[in-house]
Amino acid sequence: MVSRIGPEAPVLVALEKSIGRSFGSQIGWRPHFPWRVIGDWLAGREVVRLVERRPVGPFGLFTLTRIQRTR
Repeated sequence: MVSRIGPEAPVLVALEKSIGRSFGSQIGWRPHFPWRVIGDWLAGREVVRLVERRPVGPFGLFTLTRIQRTR
């Protein structure tokens, strides 16, 4: 899965929120999707595990996430 996931660094979070408020809806950018949504989902399930998580795409704006079913 490749998705746009918001950064964790507080300075980048503030910057993305500012950009999102300014013109995010015009470009389809919704920076309010933090990693913890996926991380909490994974933590609550024994049948899946995180295999890989890394930035990809232009300027690392997207996150490649590989999740494996364990059972």
